[in-house]
Amino acid sequence: MSPEVKPAVVLTALCAVLDLVAGVALMAASGSDSSMLVVGAVTVVLGVLSVVAAVGLAQGRRWAVPLVVATRGLDVVTALPGLGQGPGQVVAIAFTVVISAATIVAVLRVGRSGMPLTAQRA
Repeated sequence: MSPEVKPAVVLTALCAVLDLVAGVALMAASGSDSSMLVVGAVTVVLGVLSVVAAVGLAQGRRWAVPLVVATRGLDVVTALPGLGQGPGQVVAIAFTVVISAATIVAVLRVGRSGMPLTAQRA
């Protein structure tokens, strides 16, 4: 893994772990609230896709860049409905938005440089 890619990989992996933990917690706490169960399941799927994207970035795969941008964008969109839930939720959502935005910026910087990423493995 080239040094240019490392921050993007680390941020993507961090987002993946956070999504997996948050998704499982949401599903466990959903009780009879089916909407919370769906949001938790979507968050887990985003976490799994983010793991795949982090591995792809580490291997220098070009397809990982749009996958990271898509998963981080969807993560922000799925977090926004929780804004009315209380102060604890607002802090968590703000953190999600900031870390997702930082990840998108880091990945796009790598994707635009073009040097570290390849279409296929050499």
